[in-house]
Amino acid sequence: MYFVGTGMTTPASMDALESAANTSRVYVGRQPIFDRRRQVVAYELLFRSGEDNRASFSDGNRATATVLGNTFMELGSEVVTGGLPAFVNITRDFVLEEFVHLFPPDQLVVEILEDALVDDLLLDRIQGLRDAGFRIALDDFVLSEENRALLKHADFVKLDVADLGLEGLKAHVEAVRVSGAKILAEKVETPEDVEKCLDLGFDLFQGYALSRPVVVKGRRPAENRFALLDLMAVAADPEIELEELERCVSKDLGLTYRLLRYINSAAFGLRVRVDSIRHALNLLGRRLIQTWINLVVISEALGEGSELLTTAMVRARMSKTVAECWKIDNPDACFTAGLLSVIDEVMAQPMEEILDRLPLAPDVDRALRSREGPIGDLLETVVLWDRGRWEEVLEKDIDIDLCSRAYLEAIHWAGTLIEHQDEGENDE
Repeated sequence: MYFVGTGMTTPASMDALESAANTSRVYVGRQPIFDRRRQVVAYELLFRSGEDNRASFSDGNRATATVLGNTFMELGSEVVTGGLPAFVNITRDFVLEEFVHLFPPDQLVVEILEDALVDDLLLDRIQGLRDAGFRIALDDFVLSEENRALLKHADFVKLDVADLGLEGLKAHVEAVRVSGAKILAEKVETPEDVEKCLDLGFDLFQGYALSRPVVVKGRRPAENRFALLDLMAVAADPEIELEELERCVSKDLGLTYRLLRYINSAAFGLRVRVDSIRHALNLLGRRLIQTWINLVVISEALGEGSELLTTAMVRARMSKTVAECWKIDNPDACFTAGLLSVIDEVMAQPMEEILDRLPLAPDVDRALRSREGPIGDLLETVVLWDRGRWEEVLEKDIDIDLCSRAYLEAIHWAGTLIEHQDEGENDE
């Protein structure tokens, strides 16, 4: 199981998650890592933005998110590495924010970059990764007083053959060997480099002399709407443990990103920043977070900018606003009913079949199936209003001014939320 940690999510990493979530074609570069018998024992995975076998990026967080997302969420690690361990450059931000915990520790080797600031916070997070079962590699390691403390946390130390030279390699091999870490020679460019590193006692080898990187490519799979429906069922289950709910959401990078972005929008009106799924659960509570999971799932199924998504948002907001004025118990349930009133169109399935798969609260279920009960009466009014069926609206004994104000406010609210999504910003 993979979990989002409780570390804070910075705007940089939110942008990186968005990049990983929104690209239709996916690419990953890979270069094999060999043992002393010249057997492939792992791969280093490299950022690639296209079939051109070159790394071109300016944002390390985005490159990290893209490599991880494309490997584990899109193409699949079996396709990319054949089940062998994947060495991936991980930025300091990603280590501190604990997004690495989204991924399987038995398949991912965390490469700490040579330019990462080494302090107690980083060392604490690295130890947490090791405690969770991740292995740690130090990339392009050049020993100094500032980074010496990393050695006791390292499972692998990568030494740049081209940069260090023979004497530098000898000194580093001697220093690293004491730590017990395996020593990996990278940028092994010639047969002479291979022989030199074998003689020096290196354990692992990587470079053009052995194999050049290749690009693994594919397309993001088409949206599986029934998988999204299953997630809605999990979210609606009143018996689910919070840890299981967190796991179900957190294993999808795109869903995690969109949920956090929605909750941190100005339309949500929170005074504090929600920085992780765990934080959201603790701050908002099960009922409210489940409601917002439904909203994000509909957004995932339809795609942002869909008119049907706007309809769902407007109905949800109007339902809650009117419910509060009508003193209906549990306005959040009314929000859910309004939101799900379009679910049959979203999933292109009969409402009854969809509801059979969703363990909704009985009053919400009745409202959606047959417009029965207080929530059903409210939902019928909201749907009629949204469709402009004024003659039927006027037959009801309702406050027209109240509904008009609630509808206009709902349109503004939905517009604010969608505008926030389009901008890709996180308002405080």
